[in-house]
Amino acid sequence: SPITSSTGARHARSPLLPQLNPSSEKARLVGSSTHCTDVPSTTRLTWRKMAMISHFLPSTALMRPSGRCSAVAALLALAPQHGVAIVHGRYSHVAAQYAPNRKHPELFQPPSVRKWLHPDFLKCVDDMVSSSPDDATQSLMNLVRQETHEVYSFPLLTDSACKQLVEEVTNFQASGLEARRPNSMNNYGLVLNDVGMRESLSALQSYVWPVARVLFPTEGAQLDDHHSFVVSYREDQDLGLDMHTDDSDVTLNVCLGEKFSGAGLTICGDVGSPQHRIKSHTYEHVVGRGLLHLGRHGQRRRQRQQLVDDYSYRRRHGSDDLTEGRRLNLVMWNYNRGYRQSEAYFRRSYRAESRPPDAECVSYTHDRDYEQIRGAYPRGQEHNAAKVSARACARLAASLVCRTPTAPCVALRVVPYPRVSCTWQAWCPPPLARYPGFEGVPGRYRSVD
Repeated sequence: SPITSSTGARHARSPLLPQLNPSSEKARLVGSSTHCTDVPSTTRLTWRKMAMISHFLPSTALMRPSGRCSAVAALLALAPQHGVAIVHGRYSHVAAQYAPNRKHPELFQPPSVRKWLHPDFLKCVDDMVSSSPDDATQSLMNLVRQETHEVYSFPLLTDSACKQLVEEVTNFQASGLEARRPNSMNNYGLVLNDVGMRESLSALQSYVWPVARVLFPTEGAQLDDHHSFVVSYREDQDLGLDMHTDDSDVTLNVCLGEKFSGAGLTICGDVGSPQHRIKSHTYEHVVGRGLLHLGRHGQRRRQRQQLVDDYSYRRRHGSDDLTEGRRLNLVMWNYNRGYRQSEAYFRRSYRAESRPPDAECVSYTHDRDYEQIRGAYPRGQEHNAAKVSARACARLAASLVCRTPTAPCVALRVVPYPRVSCTWQAWCPPPLARYPGFEGVPGRYRSVD
């Protein structure tokens, strides 16, 4: 994608960024780096971004997989240091177009982020930076509240900062500029990184990092990338959000307002644990208060001569339905590149569930026993139980064939046919993790057994 300067100017025709022939060997080598553990999972190497990489890296640096991964990761890491941000190709023009219409320009200036912070949080972070590890931990424990296991809340943003962020989001939505969906589940919201706020939110991340490092010493040891967005819930739009886990290492969730009723956050267990789908807490959002919890991690492994999904995610949670008003939340998915290359990231297992799940913790998009536990699917979600024809399944399997030496043979959560059938979409629980009395559908597996 194009390189965007800190001021939002687009350098789409820079002579330093020649066009890259998609059929060239160099393009294939650069494109395969999307599967490197060195490269953040949020990175999407569009042709424009590949052109930048290929220009600065000689072909010899791209030949060996290890050298290719480290070289691409290093180049991507250098971008922020030189005042540029690599943004999503399709939306790279949005920040520049929106810049003249910003309602609160100071929100786009990283030094102003300190003014966003709640005085209690700011004092705590300053004390943590200047004190011993033991004193830092004690200072933090005086600030945070443990909502449930490994889920913490604390005052983070001032009311005025929340109000300005809401007004900025509303102002952008009124501009008519194209906006990207925050993620695969939320239909309404805004990716703040796309509109010019990436650097400011990176500054916010630097304040949150000392807290994450103490609360989650492994996953939060460093935070060096993020996907930040605002989600919106309203009576005539999304009311809530199905049970899910986040595509992050550490998630920060801050309520910005406005006036609303309902829309609590139901928190269940860790995916992969016997209490995976057992309710543990319902968190009621408070404007300006941040919620910090672990996101997800997982791997694919080989078992009994076939590839299976080893879902080693962390906290399952979902947004309860809004009953009145409008709620906006700032969500920051934080990534730790070093952790994603470590043994700890890959060593978790998926144990059998101890009992049938609580109804509040069942997902209509992920769970094979939704109808068994909850009954009929919500209106408009019946397609999650729809069968896929054998021909469509075969076409899908054919599309998953390895195309490059470093590309995985599987995509998403589907295993190539005929090892595992893709007759159903649901996957949870995996066959070896079923609880006694499970009577769900086969899902992505051959049978219920």
